[in-house]
Amino acid sequence: MQKLDILDRKILMEFDQDSRQPFSIIAKKVRASRTVVEYRVKKLIENNIITSLSAFVDPAKFGLTSWKVYLQFHNKSKEIDETITQFLQEEKRVWWVIKCEGNFDLMFLVLTKSVHEFYEFLSNFQSKFSKHEARIEITTHINPDFFSRGYLLDKESKKVCPTFLKEPTFEKLDKTDIEILKIIIKNSRTPSTEIATKLKTTARIVNYRIKDLLKRNIITHFRLIPNVNKIGMDYYKVMIKLKDLTKDKEKRLKTFLELHPNIINYSNSWGPWEIEFETEIESYKKLTELINNIRNEFSEIIKKIEFVLIYEELKATNDFLDYMHYQ
Repeated sequence: MQKLDILDRKILMEFDQDSRQPFSIIAKKVRASRTVVEYRVKKLIENNIITSLSAFVDPAKFGLTSWKVYLQFHNKSKEIDETITQFLQEEKRVWWVIKCEGNFDLMFLVLTKSVHEFYEFLSNFQSKFSKHEARIEITTHINPDFFSRGYLLDKESKKVCPTFLKEPTFEKLDKTDIEILKIIIKNSRTPSTEIATKLKTTARIVNYRIKDLLKRNIITHFRLIPNVNKIGMDYYKVMIKLKDLTKDKEKRLKTFLELHPNIINYSNSWGPWEIEFETEIESYKKLTELINNIRNEFSEIIKKIEFVLIYEELKATNDFLDYMHYQ
């Protein structure tokens, strides 16, 4: 575990809200020199506290829908585990794969153009691996919201981007747009001058295109992915089955989740539960306190709560543009 001082936390908070903003702007906000900020960021990356800084692109703007698959296995073996995870890592349509402890052993997220394509993908997956399944759950991934990591500075969280993965649409993009996206999905801080050189255009055009992609919500935000274990936190996913739900009750629950400093996102689901959220929190004890708080505060609508500890992300990029090309 690495100990962070207040300046490190302020810098991480700025990256959490916009990881592409210039060092000069961050320096002014955190009241430090640009040189100091650049040095601190370099050390945060070297110490693997910052895992990645990337642009997050909304798949729904490309006509894609998102599906989550949760798996619990019979008598896991290292050989079977490696075979399944290798299959998922090589599959272009899979854009998030996590190993878990708790109610499930593995979760992955799939992008497809239709329910039929998802059905074909899942049928292929199960033809290979269903004999190892003790339990499988499938949910849709609808209207996720991302929130700032309020715990970094002991503050309430707030939304960091517009709600995405809404009704699929087909945004018109040209080759330059696509190539810009491919670069900043991997590194949100790639300078416009460097992008311009690669694409044989100008930095001014690159900046204009990025602003337009943000305005159209094709890029939802420029995000930070930290290694939370390095800063003394655990990473959990919580799934809530609801009952007797009304719009007012759902709004109250979502407001609670949005403002909690340790909850980094939530989404609606259709399947075995209606709400899912992710939390970066100090310990299992703190997680149980949070869950009990939710149960007590919203007992009239909570039917069941399940959760998993996310202990390894095997694949965590939404670079699905190669998949679009692949198709």
